[in-house]
This record gives sequence, structure tokens and C-alpha cells, in this order.
Amino acid sequence: MSDITFAGKRYPKTVIYTGAAAVVGIVGYAWWTKGAGESEDETTEDPLLVDTLGDERITPTTIDTYDVSVDNRVSPRNNAEWSNVAVDRLITEGYTASAVRSAIGNFLARRPLSKTDAGLVRAAISAAGMPPENGPWVIIEEPPPPVVTPPPAVSRTISFQPASADRTSIKFRWNKVTGATYYNVLPRRGQAAGGGQLALKAVAREEWNWYGLHPGYAYGVTVVAYNAAKKEIARGKQEVRTAR
Repeated sequence: MSDITFAGKRYPKTVIYTGAAAVVGIVGYAWWTKGAGESEDETTEDPLLVDTLGDERITPTTIDTYDVSVDNRVSPRNNAEWSNVAVDRLITEGYTASAVRSAIGNFLARRPLSKTDAGLVRAAISAAGMPPENGPWVIIEEPPPPVVTPPPAVSRTISFQPASADRTSIKFRWNKVTGATYYNVLPRRGQAAGGGQLALKAVAREEWNWYGLHPGYAYGVTVVAYNAAKKEIARGKQEVRTAR
């Protein structure tokens, strides 16, 4: 093998070939290393995106989420939804579901509402707004019950029969009062103590004996008749003098 002259010097061919091969080898190695790195980067898979049964890539899907709790900003689309929203919201405030549903049902049917139902509907409207359909809506309340004033009791006059008296006692008698179930016998003021006997109440018979009296004194009583409802229906007075 002849030598090669380069830059005024002579070199054996084996040296030149060996050096060239080395250069080519270094350049080729660098190129291979760079290419392998890029290929590895391109084929690197996210472990979460690789199917466990193979190497097929899985495309991630975006899932829309929403809050299932009641959102005060969501407007019901119809009266049924409004009713459900109102009930759900009032339950959280301590109202009874059945009572709220009943009140709302009467309201949507445009029936007159009791005072209690009207209050529940006002609370529902405050919580969920007005029903979205068939408006306008007005709360119709039942008229208050009429005030019934009982007629004044007609007090009749009790008629007395002649009394029997001796020196220390008097027997008072009167005619039966229709509808009376008992009578109160009231001695004239100031005479009960003097006569030694207090007034009797709930006397069932139409007579009463007053004992322990003084001779020659006038004693008076008032008899009041009451019905089964304990209402006065009649009264009368009588004065009798004891014998001397």
C-alpha cells in the first residue's frame, strides 16, 4: 500500500482510513443517539392513558358536572317543579312537607286559604318565587269566622208562694222555673250572720228553710234560677217577717 502526501507530509493509507472510519463512527453514533431520544419522547405514554389490555391510546373525555343541591338561582320551568322546589326549601327551614304540599295544592287550585295555609304559601313564594305558569297569582284567604254574640239571657221573674214563718224560722217557697236545674238562695246583705245561717247554693227543690232567726224581724232572700249551662234564666225576691 503506497503512502499519501498531505500538507507536505507523507502518511500511510492505513492511518488515513482508520481516522476516517473513526470520524464517521463518532458522527453516526451522535446521530443515532439523538434520533433514539426523539423517538422515545414521541412514544412515551402517560400510564393513565394506556389501556391495561394493550397499548391502545385512550382519549380523555370531559364530563360536565353540576350541583344536585337546590340552587336558588335556578327558576322552575312549570308549576309542578315550582311546588317541589318550594317544598324542598321549606323543609330545610323546619316546615312539615305534607302541610306545605296541601297549602300549595289549594293555592294552585285557587281555593280560599285558611290563615295557616296562607302563611305557608307566603313562605313558599318567599323561598321559590311566584309559580311560573298561569299567573298572575293572588293569595285568597278565607273570610274570618263571624263573631257570634250570644243573645242576652232573658231573665224571668220567679214568683213566690206564701211563706210560712214562726218566731225563729221562715220557709220560702217559689214556683218551678222551666229549664232550671238548680237555684241559688241569697239572703239579704248583712242578714246571714245575724240569722246564724249562710246562703245555700245548688238548691234542687223550689223551697228553702231559714232557721235561727229573731222574732219580729223582716228577712229577705233573692232566688236565682240556672239552667244546665250554668246560665241565669230567672230570679226573684221575697221578704218575710218572723212572728213576735
